[in-house]
Formats: sequence, structure tokens, C-alpha cells
Amino acid sequence: MRSDAVAALRDEPSRALRLIGAQTDITEKKAVDNLLRQQNALFQAVFENSPIAKAIVSLDGRWQWVNPALCNFLGYSEAELLETDFQSVTHPDDVGADVKMANDLVSGRKSSYRMEKRYVRADGSVVWGLLNRTIVREKRGQPPYFISQIVDITEQRKIIEMKSEFVATVSHELRTPLTSILAALGLLASSDPETLTEEAKRLVSIARMNGEHLDHLVRGILDFEKLSTRERTPMIGSYRLAALLEQAILANSATVERFGAQHILENVDPVLTCDVDPQWFQEIMANLLSNASKFSLEGPPITIRADGLAGHVRISVTNKGPDIAEGFRPEIFKPFSQAEPSSTRRHGGTGLGLSICKQLVEQMSGEIGYQSAGGTTVFWFTVPAVGIDADGASPKRRR
Repeated sequence: MRSDAVAALRDEPSRALRLIGAQTDITEKKAVDNLLRQQNALFQAVFENSPIAKAIVSLDGRWQWVNPALCNFLGYSEAELLETDFQSVTHPDDVGADVKMANDLVSGRKSSYRMEKRYVRADGSVVWGLLNRTIVREKRGQPPYFISQIVDITEQRKIIEMKSEFVATVSHELRTPLTSILAALGLLASSDPETLTEEAKRLVSIARMNGEHLDHLVRGILDFEKLSTRERTPMIGSYRLAALLEQAILANSATVERFGAQHILENVDPVLTCDVDPQWFQEIMANLLSNASKFSLEGPPITIRADGLAGHVRISVTNKGPDIAEGFRPEIFKPFSQAEPSSTRRHGGTGLGLSICKQLVEQMSGEIGYQSAGGTTVFWFTVPAVGIDADGASPKRRR
């Protein structure tokens, strides 16, 4: 019970002569208060004792509440860390991307995000963390704070870097002798026809074909590793999409014809301008056109088209042929992934093309995907476009 009382009458020395009081049953309120205390104690115990670094962060980036795991990860005491913000302990090269995504949370464009980033510890050493961040909004819609969780992935990153260095070293060591071997085979193949028997010519041809395949594989591995470690960065500029697509078709016409395929270009706005790396764009188109040519049926042409989206343009390459096998679909953009063995033997390939395409597209702020059903397969990717309004139309072309 809760007792409330007031003195209704006092004598001159201010002694209470009459009291008015009330007794209120607060059993239910006490039960709710006790439950809230238990829940708060449980939350605090989980927060404080979690092996994963956790923090409550204000909208300006300052730490509001940090747990011991975060202090250990960054090498600060709790008091020292609360005097800083997340920007000051983030590696300078990663601050921009983190702040941009945090702003996307505040604006409502995202509800959460995940990223790998580097942190600078109190002793100056650099560690890697997998950051998961979300925003907590009040009922009124005000976003008062972020919730951050950080998993230490420093050892995993070291293993990845060691693997990358190993692959790059092996690949570089292979390229030098391979270049000499291919040059020697080229000279041998172009020598006086009478100096080689038919069997020798056949063996030289097989050796050159396999050497070129190995050279293509080594180059693919090097490109993949450079993209994975961000050694290759895009040189973004504004280019007319129609010119880029026409250049891609011309550059890959021999590949398309070798597989007995044809192609047509449709629905391309001649004034549409995209922000891309032109070399990367051509590399993406070369991979998509090569794949479409390998798996196209004779007769129906490969269709290349472009469709305006909100702030982007979607380029698609469509071919008629066998659908992509269901079991292969989850692996299709993974490195060294290839379709069923029979298809691999028939068409060849390194299994790196689509994985490289995915990295190229994403580093140019786009997306890549596909649909495959009913004998039609469409591979598409998006790139940022200049002059595309919210409904996907180009104002310069609108009537």
C-alpha cells in the first residue's frame, strides 16, 4: 500500500492536529516495477558480459555506453572511451564510408547496415572489426541513438591477406615463364610448314590452346585478387551509354560469331550518360556477352538493352537457351564456380568471370543479378546514370 497524508489543521507551534490521508493499493504497480528492474538488470548483465563488443552511440558519434569487450578490443578504459567518438577510433580510410551509412540510418534510407572496417587502438595498432549498426527510434519518430555490435575479425583478415599474397606471388611467378612458352609456341606454329609433321603441328596447336587457357586463368586470378584487396580502383567518369554499348558489341563480335550467335541492341537512349569506369564497363560486357554466346541456341539473337531506373540505368543481356540449373544458382557469382561438368567440357571457362563482374559492378555503386526460366536467361547490372528522374525517365527525352 502507498500512504499519502497532509496536515489539515495545525496549532500555533505548528503541531499537526488533524490529518487527511489516503491508502492506495499499488500491488500491480510494484509488480510492474519489479519486472522492469529484473529486465533492466538482465539487459545490463547481457550487455556487460557479452564477448562481443557492444555500444550505445549518440547521433553525433559519441559513445554513450560501452561494454568491457569493446574497451578490450580498442585498448581503452571505459572512462577514456566515453570521452571519444567512433570517428576518432576509425581508420581514416574507413571513416567516410561509415559516416555515410550512419547518415543513411538517420535519414531512414536504411534500417541497419553491416561493414568490415579498421579501428585504431589506443596503442596505435590497427585491428579489423565486423560492424553491425542499427538505429532506435522513439514513437514520435525521433532517432535518439545507434546500437553498434563489433566482432573482432583481425585474424580472419590476416589469413585472407596471406592467401591473397600467396595467390598473387604464385600467379606472378607463373606469368613470366608462361609468356615465354606462348611466344616460343607462336614462333614454332608460324615457322616453315614443311619443318613440322602433321602430328607435330597438332601437338603445337594443343599446347598453344592449353597455354592460352592457363594464361587466361592466371590473369583472371590476378584480377580477382586485385579487386578483392582493392588494389584495382575504378576511374569513374561520365560517358554516353550508347557509345559504350556499341564499343562493347564491336569488341566482342568475334567471340559472339565464333559460337554461331548473333546480337541486337535495342532501347538505348542516345543522350543517356552514365558514371562508370569505361574499362571496367567493357570487361563486364565482355564476360556477359561471352557467357550468353556460349549458351545461346542457334537462331534467336542475343538482345542487349538499357532501361532507366531511379538514378540508375539497368543494362541487360538476354539469350535463348537452357535454363541455369537450380543447384548451381546459389554459387553463380562465387569464384571458380562452374556449371555441370558436361557444360564445362563443352564451353570451357575459369569460373571467375561472373565473380569479377560482381566486384566490378559493386565497386561502381551498382548491382548485378539474373533471371533464368522458360528457356530465357537474362543477366543484368546497374550503373549510376546522369539525367534519370525518380520514375526512371530521361528528362531530355520526355515529351
